[in-house]
Amino acid sequence: MNAGNASQTALGSVGLPDDVGGVVAFLCTGEARWINAQRIETSGGCFL
Repeated sequence: MNAGNASQTALGSVGLPDDVGGVVAFLCTGEARWINAQRIETSGGCFL
């Protein structure tokens, strides 16, 4: 199943928690205080 999903993405791999962890951590900081009501795509390019 993972191989099939990976073949459908521009990056050619499935996402792991480490792939989005940095963004989540950033959004929890004061540096991200002006970011609101945004959708951050985490599909690995599946929906390009």
